[in-house]
Amino acid sequence: MDNRDLVALGLNPIAIDIIQHSNDFFGVAKPDGQATFVNAAGRKIFGLGADQDISHLTMLDFIAQRAHELFAEEVIKPAFSSDSVHK
Repeated sequence: MDNRDLVALGLNPIAIDIIQHSNDFFGVAKPDGQATFVNAAGRKIFGLGADQDISHLTMLDFIAQRAHELFAEEVIKPAFSSDSVHK
């Protein structure tokens, strides 16, 4: 996923620049959880190279095991009940 893909998600150029240059993790996943984008900071935090394929990872790979249930309840469940996620 590159900047064009982030634009397709509805992000404006300023938001994309912030995401790309942030020191914080930012990731995008498909509705099934497959990771499609991790910014440079996230890649550094998790030891992923800039060009390393992440298609075998899910967003749960970036969350501590003990927080998986909380993530499902507080992030995934509300996302699927909103209009912003297409099933």
